[in-house]
Amino acid sequence: MEDGMAIDLRNTPVATALDDYLDQLCKGNEGNADINRLELDGTVMHYDITMQHLHRIKNPFGGKITVYSVTTHARGKVDVLNPKPSDVKFCVDSPFGEVCATLSDIIKIAAGYVA
Repeated sequence: MEDGMAIDLRNTPVATALDDYLDQLCKGNEGNADINRLELDGTVMHYDITMQHLHRIKNPFGGKITVYSVTTHARGKVDVLNPKPSDVKFCVDSPFGEVCATLSDIIKIAAGYVA
């Protein structure tokens, strides 16, 4: 439930713990996560997270060579006391634009294999 009085959580222990966890999920030797938005409005948490999966190696002639660089985003809002899988969204930047899926999409696919 939103009440219009959002609290910015970006500079809190919650954000630090989340950032540390997400950094571990990023692939590559230079991968990292950035929390762009993390707010609590009543019981609804709004989030905007950028994850960069980046791997570079030394170029024998100087500088570095990028082996891969992929950026992913997670944006949305979720009622932390009553979460809905359709509220959790995951997006990947591609050469053709953003490709997104919700947790509901993933659950539906997985449920077909469990049943």
